[in-house]
Amino acid sequence: MKLKQVEKANQELLGHLEDVEIQNRTLSICLNDVEEKFDGKIQAILNASLINENDYSMDLADRAIGFLLCCISLSIFAYYIFVIIMIYVYDIIKINFIYLFIYGVLHPFVDDDHFIHNYFLPQEYAIVIPILAGVALVCFLCVFIGSVMLKLIRNKA
Repeated sequence: MKLKQVEKANQELLGHLEDVEIQNRTLSICLNDVEEKFDGKIQAILNASLINENDYSMDLADRAIGFLLCCISLSIFAYYIFVIIMIYVYDIIKINFIYLFIYGVLHPFVDDDHFIHNYFLPQEYAIVIPILAGVALVCFLCVFIGSVMLKLIRNKA
């Protein structure tokens, strides 16, 4: 009984194997037909997509020149913005820092009848002036950003 089952399974496997071989032959015939029809076109597409070494090196040279120009422009920008302008700002900040240091730290410890009080504002202004300056700065920034946004909206319309 087991022998009959094994023979039956063997015959089924042989039948499947024959089907697979027939499908394999059919696919190889179809593949050969496709290769014969499109061989020239595929080769032309592959040749057109290849990049010559000279084209690549020229592209690399263009990129190197562009990178060099970007570096030069960024260094000029950094020089003018961060060096020259910061020198002037540093002088202004240094003078303001000295004034505020004397006004905020040393001024309260000096006697009220000392002549140095004539050169400084009353103590209330030590709080009021920075707050007003900050509010004015924030208002200026908001107005500037709002005007830029309105111009962009008008340009789009």
